[in-house]
Amino acid sequence: MNIACDIRVFLAAETGVGTYFKNLLNQMAAIDRENRYLLFTSSRKVRFHAARIPAFADRRLIDARIPVKVLNWLWHHWHYPPLEFFFKETIAVAHSPSPMLLPSRGKSIITVHDLFFITQPERVQNESRRHFRRQLGRSVNRADGIICISETTRSQLLSMFPGLAAKTRVIRHGVAPAFFSAPGDHSELRKKYRLPERYILFTGTIEPRKNLPTLLRALLRLKAAGIVIPLVIAGSRGWGLDEFIVLRKELADQVHELGYVAVEDLPSVYRQAQLFVFPSLAEGFGLPLLESLAVGTPVLCSDIPVFHEIGGTVPVFFNNSRETELADKIAWLWKQDKDTGMEAGIAQALKFSWQDSAARTLTFYRQIAREQT
Repeated sequence: MNIACDIRVFLAAETGVGTYFKNLLNQMAAIDRENRYLLFTSSRKVRFHAARIPAFADRRLIDARIPVKVLNWLWHHWHYPPLEFFFKETIAVAHSPSPMLLPSRGKSIITVHDLFFITQPERVQNESRRHFRRQLGRSVNRADGIICISETTRSQLLSMFPGLAAKTRVIRHGVAPAFFSAPGDHSELRKKYRLPERYILFTGTIEPRKNLPTLLRALLRLKAAGIVIPLVIAGSRGWGLDEFIVLRKELADQVHELGYVAVEDLPSVYRQAQLFVFPSLAEGFGLPLLESLAVGTPVLCSDIPVFHEIGGTVPVFFNNSRETELADKIAWLWKQDKDTGMEAGIAQALKFSWQDSAARTLTFYRQIAREQT
């Protein structure tokens, strides 16, 4: 059968949804030698690099010179043009890696990652809040299949749309094999990113729901007590940064912002950290938690349901509104041997693989396609 996929999410440097879809399709290419994959991307200026195209045995790429915003507007408002317009082929299943439904005459599958823009609207920009809430209701009702990346996301979705249970599937993320590989020489990477000798790490975009101000206030509390702990932030600045910037200035060179870190460098940046801190207020999954466990670095994370679902009993949890509790646990873990509990962390991360995610997704494709006949 012909399976269409929108791969624009990893056209350039991928984060979040792009990381998900790139890893998923690469593993799908490794296990599926039977189906034909119609891969779609578009941009007015940027072309999809050949080396980044998943190596399906039978594939076809359309790299349209259409601005993303223009095409998205047409798809959102008119559900036109359909993917068949570009490929001139019949499509059995069209998979969107986001809640944006792809226009197609075949069956449609969407992936829902999180719902914080509805459950915590104050953490989202106004434009996104209005746009995504409208889009979600339309998409989930019209989609033939819905992939949720965690039980937490599925539960939230069904609390809003109770009638969707039959067409939802939970298919969790995996961890890339590079995070389990043996450590190498880190000296060049340390020079490249000017990493401190010891540090705690946060990865992700700096935005309100990531709760970085609480982490910075905890570090200021420790600093006042004479405990100076460097923080490395691997991720770009997003929006809602006023409080972060004020606190960042108070901590001065104690905070090291790396900006976007190349995918191939991430395992080493995790591995060299004494501790990974994940203070998020809301997540749909929390892949950095697993990536940290996979390299053997301890995790201190928010006491939110999805982190318990993904991390089990391995991470140390804290109330994400209590900076005193966070400071105390950072100080305690900073003194510990980071190798303690390493085996348990790696064992937990090994429960999640992109190969398993790909196999489950392929099964879902086949099920949805059969319902068409």
